[in-house]
Amino acid sequence: MENPYYQQHFIEIAQIKNDQQLFYLLELTEKLSHLRTEHSKELTDLLRGFTVAVMFYQASTRTYGSFVSAAGGLGANVIAVQDMTYSSSVSKGENLEDSSMTAANSWLADILVQRHPNDESSEISVAKLDTHSSNTRVINAGSGKKEHPTQALLDANTIFNRFGRLDNLHVAMVGDMANGRTVKSLSGLLATVGQGNKLTFVSPDELRMPPENIQALLGKVELSEFESFEDCADADVYYWTRVQREWFTDKNIYEKVKDRFILTPELAATFSPHAIFMHPLPRLNEISEAIDTDPRAVYLEEQMASGPHTRMALIAAILLENPFIALEKLGHIK
Repeated sequence: MENPYYQQHFIEIAQIKNDQQLFYLLELTEKLSHLRTEHSKELTDLLRGFTVAVMFYQASTRTYGSFVSAAGGLGANVIAVQDMTYSSSVSKGENLEDSSMTAANSWLADILVQRHPNDESSEISVAKLDTHSSNTRVINAGSGKKEHPTQALLDANTIFNRFGRLDNLHVAMVGDMANGRTVKSLSGLLATVGQGNKLTFVSPDELRMPPENIQALLGKVELSEFESFEDCADADVYYWTRVQREWFTDKNIYEKVKDRFILTPELAATFSPHAIFMHPLPRLNEISEAIDTDPRAVYLEEQMASGPHTRMALIAAILLENPFIALEKLGHIK
């Protein structure tokens, strides 16, 4: 199919309209992951001459590192600043719009990968760049409490690799639905690309999924909300999240809810042996380390490894009109 990502910004998961668009990216992810695992030297020729700027205004380990690894692994020039707030002109008062223009015109970035605490940060940067007819494309690497679309891509890839489908799945999302951007993006994606899916949100009443997100899912998936593990024993996927203390203004409420849901071996024993346990990380104590060796646990290996490969595919798809043909020219696929 025609590349749906070419020369497009990627700032919200709703840009993926159907399963064909998602599977275009997942097929490319599969091919690139094999080549990266084999340490193919030719792979670094794929994006030679392109520049990717990675600008993070919030702390990050996995997302920041995987984007740097992804762009560098394809041969792009990478300019990366992990702490924009303190180690850049932002500390002098520079606004988001001007920092975005810096990436475009001072750094000559073809792609700006951005993480920011403002829910609308990606839209702000896109509006500024488009107003100035910039060719720089924006990838949202996490915007406030609202979106984390590339995490949803790697999560979907992890689920598909384990089950061979994204249909007729029961996914239980556990923890902080109010502040967690990963669960918002993943639930939206599963509602768009899958048929017959069931989503169960398990959270304290104080941390329920926002009404606007629930409204967007109505009629697309079967929905349930609980404050306990009622009706969850048959889930295919248990997607744990930490309670995100950085968003709490009342620390008493945080202390009240932070340890409500902990995945222990005893609780895991009540779940299906065919399920998988996921977590976007970092974790605090919501998943016992004893779970790490459970064969259902994918968060430290499969899910984490999916990050750089999925982001490689997205970067390549934005910059190359037909990345499959580009790989064929390098002699990698037929």
